[in-house]
Amino acid sequence: MNTNCPHSEGWTPLGGGARRCDACGVERHDSYGPLRLPPDDGLGRKTGTERAVAAATAIALLGTRFLEERARLLRRHRHWAVAA
Repeated sequence: MNTNCPHSEGWTPLGGGARRCDACGVERHDSYGPLRLPPDDGLGRKTGTERAVAAATAIALLGTRFLEERARLLRRHRHWAVAA
């Protein structure tokens, strides 16, 4: 297969939106659509408000985990704590 073919000899239709270059045999497919997420991905049925609440909940959970870990480390290494 020639990787530098200019496809100047024309295209032969293959059906279903596909064409084949007469010179090098490369195929092009024109009738497919973009990839789509499946409808049951969990986000498709939620409103913008519901998605915002889910995001805020996830961020709050991560923040809580961070603070718990920080408190655990400060209890373990008391010399890291700054006296006020």
